[in-house]
Amino acid sequence: MELEVKCRICKHLETKDKLSQACKCDYSRALVHKICLKEKIESDGSIICEYCKQEFKGIEVKKRKKSIFSWIYEEPVAKGLVIGGFVLFSSLFYLIFIGFLNFGTSANLISLPWRLLMLSFATFYGIVVVIILVAYLTQIWFMYLNWRETHCEIKV
Repeated sequence: MELEVKCRICKHLETKDKLSQACKCDYSRALVHKICLKEKIESDGSIICEYCKQEFKGIEVKKRKKSIFSWIYEEPVAKGLVIGGFVLFSSLFYLIFIGFLNFGTSANLISLPWRLLMLSFATFYGIVVVIILVAYLTQIWFMYLNWRETHCEIKV
């Protein structure tokens, strides 16, 4: 009579030859049905054993990194950063460019030296806003890349 062991996922008793060792855990914890392991990986979205922290073996896995749209959809922080940044920077650009238009066309209201000074301030603030926007977008991009390393779409 063969020794029966439990699949660690579905807990059904099986003979050892119907189960496979999926990771580097000790003998009883590592034995699983391949179909159970496949379902677990697809539902959890992880190919790492929660006990030994090693990748599961003996099963073919295709990983595809998630898009930035998935990040925005799945992470509440990402939504806030993207929407808040869009509102903030679009309003700042609007104000600055309206300022450029007003300063450039108000020849009768403001003398030339003051108009040049105001244009230089508007130019300076426009450059500062562009630098801040680039830094902000870079920070968002790196946050997405860090998230993307740990969040993959897994097909087994």
